[in-house]
Amino acid sequence: PGATIGGMCATRCSGSLAVRYGTMRDNVINLKVVLANGDVVKTASRARKSAAGYDLTRLIIGSEGTLGIITEVTLRLQKIPQHSVVATCNFPTIKDAADVAIATMLSGIQVSRVELLDEVQVRAVNIANGKNLPELPTLMFEFIGTREMISLFAFNTFL
Repeated sequence: PGATIGGMCATRCSGSLAVRYGTMRDNVINLKVVLANGDVVKTASRARKSAAGYDLTRLIIGSEGTLGIITEVTLRLQKIPQHSVVATCNFPTIKDAADVAIATMLSGIQVSRVELLDEVQVRAVNIANGKNLPELPTLMFEFIGTREMISLFAFNTFL
């Protein structure tokens, strides 16, 4: 069980960190691709920004191997956050959870991931992991930044 960077590009994968960092489409700068006829192409132009022609990088990402086989990937690197904190919150309804998720995303705090689980998903977590979590709509957040910034946000928001 695992994944390759090329496979992740081919399927245009994303995960819970896409909230902060974007998807593969947002983080791939260049691809080297072998086409069906054996030709090898690089998808990025030499210029960092170019409006000329098709954006082959974005065209290949998500094509699931139908346009060519990805053999090399140039990725945009992201800075590692100084500090992160995970928080979970239970809600009486999905709507309440969604409202809080939206308000939090608009608040200015740096959210690196957010997951919304309904009662069925929480029950599955309980069964699979021997947990006894309340089977209610649940939000899971990961906040990133400096300790001071996260502490200040938590104090001003939740007190």
